[in-house]
Amino acid sequence: MKVTSLTNGAMRPMSKASPNAAGTAPFSQLLAFDKTDVLPVEDMQTWWGSSPYYAVGIYLPGSPNRSSNHTYATQDWIDAVMAQGWGLWPIWFGLQAPCINYPGKITQFISTDPSAAAAQGAQQADAACNAATNLGLDGSIMYFDIEPYNTQSGNCSAAVQAYIGGFVAEMHDDAPGSSVGVYGDVYVAPGLSITME
Repeated sequence: MKVTSLTNGAMRPMSKASPNAAGTAPFSQLLAFDKTDVLPVEDMQTWWGSSPYYAVGIYLPGSPNRSSNHTYATQDWIDAVMAQGWGLWPIWFGLQAPCINYPGKITQFISTDPSAAAAQGAQQADAACNAATNLGLDGSIMYFDIEPYNTQSGNCSAAVQAYIGGFVAEMHDDAPGSSVGVYGDVYVAPGLSITME
């Protein structure tokens, strides 16, 4: 499980409702976490009452590097946990760098050709946008999960940059005014810079 701190680490007041439900704020500076499979609604209520977290990252169905064996969010699950107060941030676990550090179960990779990588990014953005819309999460910030890779490899880094650029540009075309975030390793994600025309 990855734990993401989006704030200075302040504890959540137990009686305060979450201000960051999907679609109600442009971004959050509160604590969030993600887990490979969604937790049962009852467990989410327990976490809401006894943890410092305000939001949970959910992996969208259809992400190419996610197994169909995982438990994904449904509309009923989303409605129930948002009623509890949770904010949600959709995560797209798309294609990964060809020079990924820990390939493990990764089976789908970004092309090493930047032009092809940009086209792949656009295709992935369409799929991500459709998956989020089908769950009623359109209007949310879409987070792209990029796993650690060898940033010293110039060709590989150029391909990742092109891929992310294609993803971001297409998301903006699919959902004007939308925002895209990169969810990744602290040593990799800050180095990704996308220039939009």
